Amino acid sequence: MDAILERAREMDIVRRQREPGKLFNTELIRGHKLDLGSGADAPGNGDWTTFDISTAFRPHVKGTAIALPFADDTFIAILCHHVLEHLSREQLIPAMNEAWRVMAPGGKIWIEVPLFPTEDAVADPAHVSFFVAKTFDYFTKRDGHDEHRLLYGIKPWDMVTRQRINNGRAFSCVLEKVAE
Repeated sequence: MDAILERAREMDIVRRQREPGKLFNTELIRGHKLDLGSGADAPGNGDWTTFDISTAFRPHVKGTAIALPFADDTFIAILCHHVLEHLSREQLIPAMNEAWRVMAPGGKIWIEVPLFPTEDAVADPAHVSFFVAKTFDYFTKRDGHDEHRLLYGIKPWDMVTRQRINNGRAFSCVLEKVAE
């Protein structure tokens, strides 16, 4: 698992260049994996279930991130690259809670979002939510936001790794599902 986390720290890529097999190596992590909001850049192997709101790129499953059509504890890994900025702010907590619900205990979600106030964050007319590096602290159990997390109904994660990428224009983190 340390090799996976080290690889996550080294990665400085954008969604179009991602290679999820290198972060969630199928030899190192066994189990079902979900590419949430797969779009045109879906992984090219059969180890991943692709999921998107649009059928334009033929995902395995079509639907919305706030009501995932999967059983509890289904996935060991979720890839969520440049998806959350397309959800309204009101949908962010429900989408993260749905990811937590379908994630197996100890599973990890790898998130990338553009950072506000960069051009990458605000130029795309489909970006409706904006993020700063501390946004995901509110989803973790150990970063001093337990009162907010409980008040907002946020399911708990542990921050495994976090970094600014793409010359500070984006943020990447890996969160691990922990018990409530």
